[in-house]
Amino acid sequence: MDTAKVNKLKEVVVKGTPKNDISINPWGPILVALGQPIVGKRFVMAGTSPGSSVASTLLSKIPLKSPIRLYAPVINKAGTRWVGTKLVGRFVGRWVPFVGWVLLAKDFTTEIGLPMAEGMKQYNESMRRSGNWISTLDH
Repeated sequence: MDTAKVNKLKEVVVKGTPKNDISINPWGPILVALGQPIVGKRFVMAGTSPGSSVASTLLSKIPLKSPIRLYAPVINKAGTRWVGTKLVGRFVGRWVPFVGWVLLAKDFTTEIGLPMAEGMKQYNESMRRSGNWISTLDH
């Protein structure tokens, strides 16, 4: 067979691999860390967690009060429950770790998950076009 007459397949470059310059927003991990209960309490009431978060401790010092109770989730060994407070700083401090996890999940999705899915899509398409039908079978 003459090699000059063989139709060569177009080379496919997979662009969907994770980027070398992953730019994860530092606020996600920072907020998650600030929301961990690592600050000891002076006394522990029954049913409460033995520690408080750095965010809740620092933000509760803000002298801003709400006329109504503001509810935020609290997770400890007893489980998850909604706790109300009139201190705006404590309310914001209780939401800090949840906002951090949302930012971290968004960064993971846009920086790692979606590019990998796009790369897998391109890889499967190149395998389908090349006639390598064994690699396209469901496993």
